[in-house]
Amino acid sequence: MNILSLVPEIQHFPKGWKVVPFDDAFEDATGGNAKIKQSDYQKEGCLHVIDQGKDLIAGYVDDFSMRCQVNLPVVLFGDHTKSLKFVTEPFALGADGVKVLAPCPELDARFGYYYLHLVRFPSDTGYSRHFKYLKAIKVPLPPLDEQRRIAAILDKADAIRRKRQESTGLLNKLICSVYRDTFGDISRYPQRNLSDVCEFITKGTTPSSSQLRETPDEGDIPFLKVLHIQNDGKIDFDNRPSFISAEIHNGPFKRSKVFPGDVLMNIVGPPLGKIGYVQDQFSEWNVNQAVAIFRAKKEIAPLYLFHTLRHKKILDRIIGLAAGIRQLNLSLEQCRLFEIPVPPRLIQDEFVAKIEKISKMERCSSELSANSDRFLNSCIHRAFRGEL
Repeated sequence: MNILSLVPEIQHFPKGWKVVPFDDAFEDATGGNAKIKQSDYQKEGCLHVIDQGKDLIAGYVDDFSMRCQVNLPVVLFGDHTKSLKFVTEPFALGADGVKVLAPCPELDARFGYYYLHLVRFPSDTGYSRHFKYLKAIKVPLPPLDEQRRIAAILDKADAIRRKRQESTGLLNKLICSVYRDTFGDISRYPQRNLSDVCEFITKGTTPSSSQLRETPDEGDIPFLKVLHIQNDGKIDFDNRPSFISAEIHNGPFKRSKVFPGDVLMNIVGPPLGKIGYVQDQFSEWNVNQAVAIFRAKKEIAPLYLFHTLRHKKILDRIIGLAAGIRQLNLSLEQCRLFEIPVPPRLIQDEFVAKIEKISKMERCSSELSANSDRFLNSCIHRAFRGEL
């Protein structure tokens, strides 16, 4: 099949706009640059590490000589994830899968960055590489002054979107403050093994490739991995989920069923320590063997368990138990024996009530953020039709 036929794009640009092949608009400047393994990412350092993940900054390194040797600004493209990032400051490249796209002299980098958001990739490519589709498109090159005018307008729409995202981040910080205010010094409470306060601790099961489906049939169950656990603990069902049949879910994989209220933790790294909370997007689903499942007993509020495992002191102790040379692992036995503070259920419930109020605010903020995303998307489409 002709790759060009798989890449829908705007068919009619404004009259007078020059249009060129992708390779005449962007240079693939990826080659020759150092790449940082995920296991070498640091929490602090002098240089950002940027990879193809959802977050702009994935980590840090201390060695400034590892920086990407390319003139800034540039656009980064996730070959697997299709993510787009606009980078204006020195950075180091993350693990394989990132393409560094340097604009040609006739292309304003910000204008090119916004245009690439219009590319629609085939829906059935899964985790395969996508750069070949990007290379098949054509790129408009109106006069530079016009490009900069359009980019400036889109920057204003993008600024609104980023402000909405920042407000959601502030609500997440508020949750941490509520935890501290409610429980104070958590070490003053009795310590209990997780096996004592959970009725169920196990890990998922990894299916064979023949058991996975990228497009679900009727009745299929979502099958998620570590990458679906976001940094804020939410589960991202839109990030390339796979599916298994209900027969497999209820048969050989029934031990690893996941339900609303379960707490998840990745036990194979790096990185370790991603904690997720299962809300009610689906009635039940399944996870792979890199994810541990914790189901609380009645004496423990599931949201309290989730936020306690995310507590920095607790999480640092958990990660400190990991063993392995090339790949860090936590065993289920280590998980079961790990101790957490257990305040009276009444205090836990007070905390949960406060968190649920914040969650309502967060849902409202998320809806506003989604609206700003739609507004930016609409502006981008109008810009390249010559309507701005």
